[in-house]
Amino acid sequence: MKEKFQELKANLKEKIAAAQSQVEEAKSNIESTSIRAKDEIQEKIKEAKARLKDQKVAAEKSKASFYEKVAETKDKIEAKIDEVKTSLAAKQEKWTVERAIARAEKAEAYAEKMIGYALVAIAEAELAALEAVEARIQANELIEKEKED
Repeated sequence: MKEKFQELKANLKEKIAAAQSQVEEAKSNIESTSIRAKDEIQEKIKEAKARLKDQKVAAEKSKASFYEKVAETKDKIEAKIDEVKTSLAAKQEKWTVERAIARAEKAEAYAEKMIGYALVAIAEAELAALEAVEARIQANELIEKEKED
């Protein structure tokens, strides 16, 4: 009887040790997965910030290119305006040529500004989404730690 008790006791000790080992291994896996996920999110945030910076640089380049195209187009428009002036004078249109030019220039400037804002807003939205994911991971980590304690 005593032997069976000793055998049962030894068997239980082995099972408890195995269970503790599995718990420790699971903890280790969870912690390493959490750290990797956190590192990946931080890396993605760095990448998003770099893309945002690149987008801003690209927006500035695009702005310069836009001005060049505007200058080229302006020459064409001025030639067309000369034609329109003759037509407008004959038809006594409501708009004067000066008003039309001012309106066109204002519309071009506004369009350019809105394109730049849109590019920056897209990059900032991507960064905000990644930061939200990082915040959720951190919150989940804290919840897991509280459950463990």
